[in-house]
Amino acid sequence: MNLPTADLDEKSKAELVQFVENEQRRANFQSTVHQYTDTCWDKCIMKVKPALEKSDEGWLKKFGIENDAEGLAH
Repeated sequence: MNLPTADLDEKSKAELVQFVENEQRRANFQSTVHQYTDTCWDKCIMKVKPALEKSDEGWLKKFGIENDAEGLAH
């Protein structure tokens, strides 16, 4: 990893490297969640309609989104 760290002491360099690595992990995780969400939505939500069907609500509940299911239906 090439960061412009010439003016930083060793502790600051280590903190900066750790911060960047954490941000990269966070970005990778968010990307994975986004990919899973797209896949699950395409497979679980059968079609876009003005209200959720019981089968759609079941899928949302299965993935822990039950609190949002009513909001999506309105």
